[in-house]
Amino acid sequence: MQELLGDGSHSGTFYFQSGVFRQPRALPTQKSGERPPSMDLMYNQAAMFLDFYYPQHAYVNVHNRISLFTMDYQAASIDKLTDVGQISDGATVLIAVTGPPESHPSLLIPHNVSVHSYKTPTFCDYCGEMLYGLMRQGLKCFN
Repeated sequence: MQELLGDGSHSGTFYFQSGVFRQPRALPTQKSGERPPSMDLMYNQAAMFLDFYYPQHAYVNVHNRISLFTMDYQAASIDKLTDVGQISDGATVLIAVTGPPESHPSLLIPHNVSVHSYKTPTFCDYCGEMLYGLMRQGLKCFN
């Protein structure tokens, strides 16, 4: 699996994470006179990450279903990633896939999610894994 984003010019490392899988990646940098790295690059890399670690997923066009969030463990915060410049050295980029696989089109319901702090030990409704942390452990749907 490719470890670097872009052509290898980078200024630090961040981590892609989905479920229990986590992988280091190089921070993309902007060379003088070039356009800044786009979010499309991040979405493509996230789709490749999901294809590598979850080869049996049933999502068609997974690139369009990805939501990216930055997680800062020191500040205990999770924010939606809207610009590549939001990624700092050592940050974790969480990959979330919205909606069910295409094999269940009748279940496609838009979700209104926000960061949530659970007060008791809680398991993920999707994968069954334990949510870790003291605050802002995951996302909760408010529909």
